[in-house]
Amino acid sequence: MRAEIMAMHDFLGSSAEYSYGFTSGSKKMFWKVDICPTVAGKQTRKWILLLVYDDDHPHVYGGSVKVYSVSPSHEEIMELISKSKISHGEIPHLILDPAGYCIDTAVQSCFNSNNYISSASTNLRIALRWINLFELALLDRKI
Repeated sequence: MRAEIMAMHDFLGSSAEYSYGFTSGSKKMFWKVDICPTVAGKQTRKWILLLVYDDDHPHVYGGSVKVYSVSPSHEEIMELISKSKISHGEIPHLILDPAGYCIDTAVQSCFNSNNYISSASTNLRIALRWINLFELALLDRKI
């Protein structure tokens, strides 16, 4: 847990508001991250992300930390797409699980590695790449 806290602090520093806690029912650790990424030199909207650890974290298959966008919500993301010239339909790399839609942060090249352990900071990095591409697509109406 200390290593996770240090990694998140090293990655985020003062670039975002963030905190961690534990769910009351299952005692899963989670992070709440409020961040406004800069994409193509422009400040984007505020994203509020919830990173939730699986009960059996850490495990080496897939990702054991799920990243959910609280704001914008899935419905708000769909509305942003409908108002843009982005082709409509399913949004790539969003997965519906029992808790809602999460950003797919599993790194395929790491699946067969015995040295890869999913962490909040690595999953957040991957989620931020997804957010950057999404925001860039909204900026570049030709995509």
